Amino acid sequence: MAIPELKKQAALAKLKSYCEKKCPKEIWDQVKLVFEAKGQSITVFEKRPYYKAPTEFTMSPVTKFSYKNKERLWSILWRDRNSKWHNFEPAITSKKFDELLEVLDKDETCIFWG
Repeated sequence: MAIPELKKQAALAKLKSYCEKKCPKEIWDQVKLVFEAKGQSITVFEKRPYYKAPTEFTMSPVTKFSYKNKERLWSILWRDRNSKWHNFEPAITSKKFDELLEVLDKDETCIFWG
């Protein structure tokens, strides 16, 4: 089941603002954060020029936000070296998307931003 439209639009607006602050327009030719909403999740990607062909781009997933309609809760996931997604530990869920953006920004375990 997909994210309810109002919840999705609110989350996308907050995420857009977050991404623009994290990677300001002045550096978009080097790195940019983009995102995609699909089904019950929103995935954030780091977009960079491909070193062999600077007019092409690579996109690497940074994190995924998942929404559970039944519980009305957001959760945050990380991707391992085998491209498998895992719930962030300690398990953090929230009705407020902002709280998960704070977890992503702080990145106390260095799992998202390295």
